[in-house]
Amino acid sequence: MILASDILRWLIPKVGKFPKNVRFGLGARLEAAHFDVLEELVRSQYARSARGAVRSANEGLEHRFHRAR
Repeated sequence: MILASDILRWLIPKVGKFPKNVRFGLGARLEAAHFDVLEELVRSQYARSARGAVRSANEGLEHRFHRAR
């Protein structure tokens, strides 16, 4: 199982290798988006009904996946 934090640990060094003109635009957006998803997942752990928070995180992942293509 891949954890969201594992993805971030993999993503951040990859973004650091992007060309400078891409790193500060696309790279920053990618990092921020993945931190947002991680935040939603943490929020879902403490929610009474985790289903809504997990669904929100899942929708966020779908949006980001299609944007990254």
